[in-house]
Amino acid sequence: MPAPTAAQLQELVQQIAEPERITWNASFDGLASISPNGKKMLFTRSLGGGFMSDLYTHVMDISALNIGPENYKGKR
Repeated sequence: MPAPTAAQLQELVQQIAEPERITWNASFDGLASISPNGKKMLFTRSLGGGFMSDLYTHVMDISALNIGPENYKGKR
């Protein structure tokens, strides 16, 4: 069985729980992507004063959420 896509993993996360804010930044945190194994999430953070300025990427360990491919059951 091939590993699920990032979109399928995100769908699984939405099935498990209501969306929950996991970053706190007054400017912008977004463009999140989940790794194919469901253990890491990459997101972009803007710390600059202008629109989308001074961008940084961050990798967050989300392995405790148990959203890896072994837990993907497909659409319900």
